[in-house]
Amino acid sequence: MASLSEKNPTTRQRITAVAHENFMSIGYEKTSTRMIAEEGGTTQQDLYHHFKNKQTLYVAVLESVANEVEKELINFVANEQLTMEET
Repeated sequence: MASLSEKNPTTRQRITAVAHENFMSIGYEKTSTRMIAEEGGTTQQDLYHHFKNKQTLYVAVLESVANEVEKELINFVANEQLTMEET
């Protein structure tokens, strides 16, 4: 079952998700904070409330991606250990 934050993402989560999509699809340079705010259903004022500038938003996106990769690696290693113990 999805958590409350997954069902109703916070403004910060929406901004980060939209930024991630844009950074990946069109790159850092072509992505503007105005674009991110509009696509995230918020204002630039809200964006700057959560993030000092585009660079800190980019760092937040990278940290989020790194955390997801870490979770996947932990799960992979745990599953591999179980498989090795079964043989």
